[in-house]
Amino acid sequence: MLEIEFCKEIENEDVPVYFRNEYQSIFANYDKALFRVLKVRRESGDLYLPILIRPLNGFFEAYSAYGYGGIIGTSQIPFSDEDFQKINDFLKEQKVVSLFLRNSPFLGNERFIPEKYNFLNRITYIVNLRKYNSFDELKSCVGQNIRWAVNYAQRNSLTVEKRCYYEIKEEEIIRFYDIYLETMQFRNAPEYYYFSKDFFLKHFEDLKDMCELYLVKKDEEIIAGSIFLNDSKFVHYHFSAADVRYYKFQPMDLMILKAIFDYGNEGKKIMHLGGGLSSNASDGLSKFKKKFADEERKFYISKVVVDEENYYRLKKAYGVEESNMFLIGDALKAKKESLR
Repeated sequence: MLEIEFCKEIENEDVPVYFRNEYQSIFANYDKALFRVLKVRRESGDLYLPILIRPLNGFFEAYSAYGYGGIIGTSQIPFSDEDFQKINDFLKEQKVVSLFLRNSPFLGNERFIPEKYNFLNRITYIVNLRKYNSFDELKSCVGQNIRWAVNYAQRNSLTVEKRCYYEIKEEEIIRFYDIYLETMQFRNAPEYYYFSKDFFLKHFEDLKDMCELYLVKKDEEIIAGSIFLNDSKFVHYHFSAADVRYYKFQPMDLMILKAIFDYGNEGKKIMHLGGGLSSNASDGLSKFKKKFADEERKFYISKVVVDEENYYRLKKAYGVEESNMFLIGDALKAKKESLR
């Protein structure tokens, strides 16, 4: 017997940061969407699915916020096809036409969803953290390519500083933001990733101790940075950027290795670096992350057409039948960008 309802939050504070209301609300505000938690109660335990809900001409699309999400809870038993259909029926009653999930590779929670809805998106990378007596000890344990890059950065006077919520200065976030924008322009990133300065400030204001900023400096000038998210077990490499003029000094290698050292000595167990830019892991970002990693994980997305009749009717009405994007709202944004 299933009991399905929307609730305000997951009834367990010890969940990965991506599942917390504070994180979900940041992206709900950015996307101009509603934030909801779908709760499924059954005899084996309660399961929760945080989702954002976006209006679409009298209907709605539901999806995971940027980052990682999917199902979490006390039960470890996957949904049967019959039970998952009951969840679909509930969403259909709420006028939801589609559901798109970014499952969490560090949890392997795609297993809760019937396999026919899951698609391998890319490989992500895990670092198993532990304590070291010194940074030099950690350097001696990594591959030659990393060791060379870190030594080169240090020989060129690069230093790394970590800023917790209560230490950070607004001008440091602004400098990171400026570098981030330059990085997005250099990569010709999609419009979605051109976040505002307030968006980054909101991370620190709302997530507080769960959000930390690493800065790389050369001669006291900030040349690179990264936002790391953390919770009781995991550390997540969230957003990063480097000034292209200083790439040759290997600032990112130094910064990531320093973060591995710091978080391991703080008692964290796993750093999730995320994935690269391609499904076959042949791109430069994948190769960069892989050299730090101990393990590879598979990142699955889930695509569920909840209301088949209205989903395809709306796709046709908006002229995006041929789009390879599952969510109609995303297909519309891509269509508008292509016309600019």
